[in-house]
Amino acid sequence: MNVNSVNFHADGSVIIPENTLVILSGLPASGKTGLRLHRAVNADMAVWVSSDAIRDSITPLQPTLIGARVRFVRNESANPAVFAIMRQMVRAGLQMGRTVVVDATSLTDADRKDWVDIADEEGVPHLVLILDTPLETCLSRAEMRPVHVGEATIRRMHQPPTPEAGAAKPNQQSQKGRPNGAALTAPQGFQRDSQFRHAVLGEKTGIWFTPNELPEGDWDVVGDTHGLLDE
Repeated sequence: MNVNSVNFHADGSVIIPENTLVILSGLPASGKTGLRLHRAVNADMAVWVSSDAIRDSITPLQPTLIGARVRFVRNESANPAVFAIMRQMVRAGLQMGRTVVVDATSLTDADRKDWVDIADEEGVPHLVLILDTPLETCLSRAEMRPVHVGEATIRRMHQPPTPEAGAAKPNQQSQKGRPNGAALTAPQGFQRDSQFRHAVLGEKTGIWFTPNELPEGDWDVVGDTHGLLDE
């Protein structure tokens, strides 16, 4: 695992401090969503903002015959609306003091920079988690899923990015994976490191969300204590 200024739990999990913006980065079927389900401790402490979940909620999946199977295809033309909603959710969560996880491909620093800029504007730390899952694993998982992402697309996304695609520069044109982005005609490759604070996760590395701490002071706890004390 490659890290810079990243802390670890006793079990080897990456510790996510409270009120942090976490930016997931990885190919389709690399395990970004599964990270929440299978490898995250205290996952409910965070607000998870998924581009796929939002896209599926505002646009219908298109049933398409691919080979001998009916698969479903997402409407990538909805990206501007999807990422506008994501921006609002991310800012709202951070402003409420929550940790927020951005679940999108975010393959290069150019993609990640837009989210990092939001973290900087809100005055919170950020952490890019790069899931460098083997290509064949991604392809195998993608083939088993009902929602179709083509093998050729994933292979193009797996290639190292061009310098222009990987560099984080201001005022770049929109592209898929960026908050204001429309779909690219061809993916620009996968940057497996970052100039931003980051960790590269292995397939078994977990993440550990720090529980929010109550401020110091006297607290009145109100609840049902029936059966706890003699009445």
